[in-house]
Amino acid sequence: MWDSELAEVKGDNMGVTSAAIKSKKDGSVKDINFDGIFIAIGHKPNTDIFTNQLDMDEGYIIVKNDSAYATQSNVSGVFAAGDVTDKIYRQAITSAGSGCMAALDAEKFIDKKLEDGKVTGANISVKITNEFMQALNDGKDYFQVFPINI
Repeated sequence: MWDSELAEVKGDNMGVTSAAIKSKKDGSVKDINFDGIFIAIGHKPNTDIFTNQLDMDEGYIIVKNDSAYATQSNVSGVFAAGDVTDKIYRQAITSAGSGCMAALDAEKFIDKKLEDGKVTGANISVKITNEFMQALNDGKDYFQVFPINI
């Protein structure tokens, strides 16, 4: 629904029954009956920090989509995934799959650098801190990753 905002989702113990939709044009609110609801929001990728650094199209980072590194940007070793690259679907499930692809591409990139002797294991450091171990013990989803200098 264009020019509208969700005012309230209504339901009972069986699930969604309706939604109150508010018009942005005149402020009127109407109830619409639904058995379920999927909300598509406006989307502007949060990529301003990469302006003039990475190739972009309407704010979305362009990835190579080639056989070597499908998620690599125009900068060697810089990979992008998810909503910042996907101007068509823009959904979490596609972002999760794309994120996995980027992680595999980054791993392959680092392995190649190691094989070529351009980097040593000493250049790559990921430290597990006391805070990380404490967070795991507390059941929190927390990690700390230090920069990789290649």
